[in-house]
Amino acid sequence: MAPRRGGGGGYYSSSSISCSSSAFEDEQSRVAIAFAALWFVVAAVLFFVATRRFGLNKKQGSPVVGSLFLGFSMFFALGAHLTDIIVTAMTECGNATSHLYVGAIVYDWLDRASQFFVTALIMTTICRKLQSDFARVQPAILTLQTVWVALLGALVVALLSMSTAAYHYHFADEGDYTKAYELTYPIRGVQTTYCTLTVAGLLIASATMLKAFFSAPAYLRKGAIATWVPILAFSALGYSAASLGTYIRSAFFFSSVTMDSSAYTSFVHSQQAGNFLNWFFLFLAFYAALKIASYRSESGAANAATRTSMNPTAVPPPPPPQGRPNYNLNHGYDSHLSYGANGNQQSQNQFGGYQPNQTYGGNHPVRY
Repeated sequence: MAPRRGGGGGYYSSSSISCSSSAFEDEQSRVAIAFAALWFVVAAVLFFVATRRFGLNKKQGSPVVGSLFLGFSMFFALGAHLTDIIVTAMTECGNATSHLYVGAIVYDWLDRASQFFVTALIMTTICRKLQSDFARVQPAILTLQTVWVALLGALVVALLSMSTAAYHYHFADEGDYTKAYELTYPIRGVQTTYCTLTVAGLLIASATMLKAFFSAPAYLRKGAIATWVPILAFSALGYSAASLGTYIRSAFFFSSVTMDSSAYTSFVHSQQAGNFLNWFFLFLAFYAALKIASYRSESGAANAATRTSMNPTAVPPPPPPQGRPNYNLNHGYDSHLSYGANGNQQSQNQFGGYQPNQTYGGNHPVRY
């Protein structure tokens, strides 16, 4: 949640039924609630579009790859912006209590989870789909990206755990300001590492996607997919860079000695701009990933057909019938059998020659 300063007076305002007269009186608070409402609507629309696409593709027999990542990402985004709206309104209207910091914690978890699931989808599922549909990518690169995602997951859990503890120490009734301060530098270190590795990981993933796509024959690189792959690569770098830039600006501001009113106003505006870019590129990346995940290329369909035809358990088509049909106790009438010169039943193999069948006491051929 972007820092904001409005009429509510922060987390420790007294409760009241109606909004105070100073609620949303400044530009910062109005922009904050407007952005929260805007992104909530966008997330709701994308969630509806995604679930509808999941259903259509399932009926057509080609399920959307990575649908779990896509669904969780928009579900968490919806929850994050709904929480942002509630916390902002309660703070500005003077209904905040000493426990409202829990809303900020919930927002942080949902916000980070939404971004992480999109990042994981791009670096694993989307890259594997593009290399499968268009061109081969070194398996070591895809393995590296999978390990990278696991590392990012561990870092984001550690970051959120420490920030949750810091919120509790700072705002809870039984809080401890000393412990909250002691967590400041570890949080900065983990967050810097996480944001930097996210940018680097998505840079590698973008190069992987573009290489796989543009290495394919020209006839495969046609249609809307030719637009969405570059858009996904650009937007992935966009939201990760915006997140890193917003964090660096925040860390630099709070480490400075001077904090006058004009400096704080400039800081809030920069944070709101950074958060806007972050969510804009994140939602754009989500939609581009949805279009790619639901795309079925000619190469992918051909590969599926090839895998089916190479199934070792598949029954080969029968050769043209020769000789009179004979009844086999195991298989019924078998037109593959013919009679040799000695009157024994023989079957024609796939090379045009004859192989004697094994017989038992009843003179019934047994085929293996």
